[in-house]
Amino acid sequence: MGRAVALPVVFKEESMVTEYRQKAPRKLTGEQRQFKSQKDLEYEMAVHNLSDPFYEKKRTVGVNPGEQEAYTKAKAKLWDDYRNWAIENGLYEVV
Repeated sequence: MGRAVALPVVFKEESMVTEYRQKAPRKLTGEQRQFKSQKDLEYEMAVHNLSDPFYEKKRTVGVNPGEQEAYTKAKAKLWDDYRNWAIENGLYEVV
């Protein structure tokens, strides 16, 4: 039988990425819960305002790849903005 060969482990140098998760509701103050509830509502309304016309057009006449990409980017930006706000306001914790 052949000998086992130990392969070198290569570590890719990357900047450290901080991972977050939502805090449990019981860990939030009353004020934080109130702000979160309001911001959740605003986020949901923004997603609906973006998504409803897009999916209506997609169902009726179709969308091109550029429109699909623009929608995907806009929706991702809404989420990123919401998540950044939540992190800045102590609604997320470092994992």
